Amino acid sequence: MKDDLQPAELAEELTELRELTTQLRTENARLLRLLELTPKQAAPPGPIQTGFFEAHPGPG
Repeated sequence: MKDDLQPAELAEELTELRELTTQLRTENARLLRLLELTPKQAAPPGPIQTGFFEAHPGPG
């Protein structure tokens, strides 16, 4: 992607991105139905604690 796009090129790119977003949403809905997942089941997991440290690392 170039940083020096002209207004017409930006409009074309925006149109392409909107079309891609629509396609991805359609595919996502199809897959949810195929896998019989609820939106809650398909949602990304929430934050989790990945470790517990009792002290700072290193000598001490």
